[in-house]
Amino acid sequence: MRLIERESQLAALYQYADEASQGHGRLVLISGEAGVGKSVLLEEFAQGLEDARWLWAVCDGLFTPAALGPLLDIASQLDGELLRLCRAEARRDQLYGALLGQLDDLESLTVLAIEDVHWADEATLDLLSYLGRRIQHLRVLLLVTYRDDALAVDDPLRLTLGTLASQRATRRLSLATLSVGGVGILAQGSGIDAAELHQLTAGNPFFVTEVVQAGSDALPASVRDAVLARTRTLETQARDALEVAALIGSRMQSELLVTLIDDPLIMDELISRSLLIKDGDDLRFRHEIARVAVEAAIPPYRKASIHTKIMDALLSSGSDDDARLAFHGEGAGRTDLVLWYGSRAGRRASELWAHREAAAQYGRALRAALSGDHEEQAGRVFALMYLMYSTDLRHGEGEQCYTQAVAYCEEHDIGTFAVCLQGERTAYLEKIGRWDECVSLADALLYRYTLSPWNRLKPLCSMAKVMARRGQEGFWPYLDEGIESAMRLGEPDWIVPVGMARTEAYWLGGHLDAAISELGRVRDVAAGLPVAQRAWVALWNRRLTGITDAIDLEPFASQLAGNAPHAAELWDRLGYGYEAALALLDTKDEALLRESLTRLTDLGAVAAARLVRRTMRELGIRSIPTGARTAARTHPRGLTKREQEILELLSEGQSNEKISATLFISVRTVEHHVSAILSKLGASTRKGAAKEARRLSLSRFDRLSATTKSR
Repeated sequence: MRLIERESQLAALYQYADEASQGHGRLVLISGEAGVGKSVLLEEFAQGLEDARWLWAVCDGLFTPAALGPLLDIASQLDGELLRLCRAEARRDQLYGALLGQLDDLESLTVLAIEDVHWADEATLDLLSYLGRRIQHLRVLLLVTYRDDALAVDDPLRLTLGTLASQRATRRLSLATLSVGGVGILAQGSGIDAAELHQLTAGNPFFVTEVVQAGSDALPASVRDAVLARTRTLETQARDALEVAALIGSRMQSELLVTLIDDPLIMDELISRSLLIKDGDDLRFRHEIARVAVEAAIPPYRKASIHTKIMDALLSSGSDDDARLAFHGEGAGRTDLVLWYGSRAGRRASELWAHREAAAQYGRALRAALSGDHEEQAGRVFALMYLMYSTDLRHGEGEQCYTQAVAYCEEHDIGTFAVCLQGERTAYLEKIGRWDECVSLADALLYRYTLSPWNRLKPLCSMAKVMARRGQEGFWPYLDEGIESAMRLGEPDWIVPVGMARTEAYWLGGHLDAAISELGRVRDVAAGLPVAQRAWVALWNRRLTGITDAIDLEPFASQLAGNAPHAAELWDRLGYGYEAALALLDTKDEALLRESLTRLTDLGAVAAARLVRRTMRELGIRSIPTGARTAARTHPRGLTKREQEILELLSEGQSNEKISATLFISVRTVEHHVSAILSKLGASTRKGAAKEARRLSLSRFDRLSATTKSR
């Protein structure tokens, strides 16, 4: 494809390269629709900037990608510490730091090109944000290409672009489609009318080129037809080879393709016809649109056999790309391989904080359990998925997973994984303030079943935390058993949550030195865990010592930055009323402390409420409320008198604004109360809360009637 009408963009790239070579690094966001020529622009630019070191990476849209796939591409080209850490499956922060360190050591200009980031996994998007904040003082030009014609409003890439746009080092380039004149230049000698061709292709350079190279007298009905018209003249072996290439991906290793075709010379024919293009030692389709067109034309009965050939070749070569192997395993109908590689890919993606990719890989593995006689494996995958959703604070998806998982385990009598799911459930109920349910479930698990040490840990911690928060006695035996089992197991995933529960228990009891000592042990163990688990440690470290660690994950980031009101608002959205109250406790603001005290009292968190009162007294604040509220003690779900008033108005269909006017309180206060009501009633909507309130009312009426009759 010739570079037409791109002079200004090319000049801008040379300017940014000059700035970067002087130590003023630049991140350039290059956008445009599919086929508009983003890759062609980079190739032309690379030819004119041969003195720079080029590092290329690409995001593949054929299958759910391996987390941080582009970073692995870069590591193989940079070599050194980054490659060593990648092979060792190091933590994400270690990989990011190693890349930055190697880039910082460079003495001459390096161009880092990452293409097609609209297909990037979440960990790669986080990497872009990481580099965007730090590239300004490096001799690095980071070029990022993406499609901007089909981004949803809530697409993670859109959110990342918003973050990057605010960085001083960021620049933007947008590629428009060609004018009629530009189309005419590309169509010279074809005999096709430029205006008619422009109307058909909307000036898209790739579409124009495909139609011209199809060589037909009549314009095809679609670009897909134009692509396929060029393949119909191929011999059978060449056409088969092109189909294999289409299922490998947009880019492929030459050696891999050679092993999968009958005659290596066929590859030369595909290259000579510009159906495949040399890309260093690899090959690629001229555009993803061309690959998709070829793939779509493959008969379904042939796809399975092609996937099998590719998968066997990858396994024979010792490939460690779990995501790719899971994809081809599913295409080949090999459920055993999908279960194995899909689970591995999901686990690694979760470790790297690539949520969408982890869920997709676990989902692929789950489809393979569910499709055959793999009940035990399905139960295991369900448990892993629910744990991932809970750890990542994605409770909406977690609820759906839990419901389906418990039903499946009960139907297939998989007691081990049902218990595992319920143990994790106690932790969720503890976090969202449904403490009565948490204690009831934890009690059932601990005393009605014979559990393995690791399956006892979650209910032990959950039970102890609720008891400690309520100011009850007798919880230390649970925590002592928990830490003994966790240390015996020796896994940080087990040691940290038990240690954090013990830290909180010491703090609630007023034993600050013991809490800090316990936290110190946890900090040492937590260093290698994902950010979501380290974030809890960072939160308590700031609360107990005043030392702030850098955590990008919300709501932790806002709370660590000292923005308690915003953090509380974010915790409320998750339904974490207790954490919201503690966020407000971490301040010295009287109004926020009073709100914290109200929230904790309403939750029945006697121990934490006691700490708030002590803090208020130390600050000289007067008229401090004391004691638990009678209404909260007598209501079956712990609703305060005010919450009962609001629930009654909510049941009548009144809006927050109308409730605010009726009770002479602020709308924000109403919102907090409504959030607490939903949490206590276990409802997700206002209508659901009203329905549960009616059920409780009828239940109490029935009990009262029964008591009256007995008398």
